[in-house]
Amino acid sequence: MSISENEFEKYFEVCDLVFDKWNNINGLEVRPVFSPHPVETNILYFRTLWENGYATYAHLADIASHDVLTKMVEEDKKLPGISPKLKKKVWEDYLSPVQVKKIDIGGGIIHGKAKDFLTDKSDKIILAHTAHTLTKDEEKIGCGVTFGSTEILIEGHEDYALEAGGNYLRGYYPNAEESEIHMLLNCKRESISAGTILLKDQEKPEHVILVLTGVAELLSANDKTHFKLSSGTLIGDLPLLFGLKNKGTFRALTYVETLKIPAILFKEFVNNHRLLGQIKKTQNTIEFLRQTWLFGESISTPVQSQIAQKMKIRKYEKGASITCEGLMLVKEGKVELSDIGTEMQNRRNKVVEKGGFWGCEQMILNKALNSNAIALESSFIYSIAETEILEQIPIVRWKFLEQAHKRA
Repeated sequence: MSISENEFEKYFEVCDLVFDKWNNINGLEVRPVFSPHPVETNILYFRTLWENGYATYAHLADIASHDVLTKMVEEDKKLPGISPKLKKKVWEDYLSPVQVKKIDIGGGIIHGKAKDFLTDKSDKIILAHTAHTLTKDEEKIGCGVTFGSTEILIEGHEDYALEAGGNYLRGYYPNAEESEIHMLLNCKRESISAGTILLKDQEKPEHVILVLTGVAELLSANDKTHFKLSSGTLIGDLPLLFGLKNKGTFRALTYVETLKIPAILFKEFVNNHRLLGQIKKTQNTIEFLRQTWLFGESISTPVQSQIAQKMKIRKYEKGASITCEGLMLVKEGKVELSDIGTEMQNRRNKVVEKGGFWGCEQMILNKALNSNAIALESSFIYSIAETEILEQIPIVRWKFLEQAHKRA
């Protein structure tokens, strides 16, 4: 990816795991095990306590076959290879019995072989990482499965989709009573296939749609752009509240589960909490953000609302110089960016139009790029001086990274 490890960590919640020990991650225990391999890799064992003891699963991806491991053994410590002791430990780890074990049987120098697990005492062995039809000998060792198959070790009774929906709504409306959140969660749920249109362009919505699971997308009205929308997105809320027609087409990009909140219920909920004024203040800004490349993709409405509340707008006449104040986002007009301190013949100019942005290089490159911004026509420019919230959004940070390296 050509980025530093320090920068890489900004996009994930990193959990360091200790080798050969059970690491507890929110109740699921994970034990990473070293697996000698031409490509750096580890195998993982999982377990969690249940009524009859531990439920266990092993994920053996990109393992080495017994023949390959044997060829790696080298007694001389000065030469490359592994010791007989390490080879013995690795093989014992490979054959540790579990309830369900998924094994790489792709063969060759970087994959395993099914025959090596003939004596494995696991309850079920899944033979994977291969395109060939299993032979009769392989079928005596394990089984193949179709894509998307599941193996239930502990049956779940929690409604995780609805729990997530409650958390999304609390994020939107932090001051709402818990009983009223549950009232909204009691609305009709729908399972929708990929490709289905959720809300058409220029349609007046009769429901607010909360995406509980899966990924939706927004196709802009001019068909020039489309954005992915993560679970937690509210669809149709602003047009419904203000009696407007929807802008753009919303469709299911994957299989999605939604919560459909009727118009009368949603309006009453918003009125009861006197939220209309606050929403009205940021309505136009949120609608604009949803149409931009930077903020339109996979950012939930609560986060868009928080960003909108921190944005300030200012008008610049043609020819005016624009001082960079954090993130600068063009609402209307055109702005020319040029390098400062370079010879005229080597100076690089870039025109930023509606929805485009500049600034925030300091966040990514740890230095500000010297650039001069001039309004090419009468322009309205949003600025966000408090950029802390932007640093916490991985997809926005990644787009900053792309643009910063292009400009640098």
